Order: sequence, then structure tokens, then C-alpha cells
Amino acid sequence: MRVEGLLKANGYSLDSTYDELPKALQKKVMYGTTDKVAFTYENMRGEVKEFFTEYEGILPMVKRRHSEASTDSMREEFENLCPLSLVLHAMELVLNLKY
Repeated sequence: MRVEGLLKANGYSLDSTYDELPKALQKKVMYGTTDKVAFTYENMRGEVKEFFTEYEGILPMVKRRHSEASTDSMREEFENLCPLSLVLHAMELVLNLKY
């Protein structure tokens, strides 16, 4: 999970609550960062690999996945499960962030 790498690089973990994070880190979690962050994953052979990349952010990822849906029916299914405008509005209200 890439967000775990971002949190770890800043002295936090997935056990941390959102409210425990400094505002600057909350913003990075939601909107991403161009800072290179270490991420680890286990490949199909069971080998643990590490790579460094930018963290995309939750809101850009949601927007990207919606826009990259290959068919209208996939987009509609996504919207039925998770309407993008509702997600963005809820995130703004809950986190008091602007997008």
C-alpha cells in the first residue's frame, strides 16, 4: 500500500489516525506529493522489492480511475458505487480541504 510508505517516511503508520497527522501530511495523503517515497511490495515469487516513486494521492487516484474506465458501463458502475462528486464533496467537508 503506497500510502503506508508515505506515512512511514514521515514517522507515522497505518495505525495512526488521520487527525494525528500534521496538516501538511494530511494534504499529501489526499492530494499526493512529488517527493520520492520508498514503497515495498511482494512479487509473485514471494520476493520483497522496494522502489521509490511519487505518491499519487487519494483524490487524484479516484479521479484517474474514474476517467480511465474503459467503457461507459464501467464508469457508471463506479459512479453507482462511489459517485465522484459526492466523494470530493464529502472529503472537503470532513477534512476541511479545498480541491
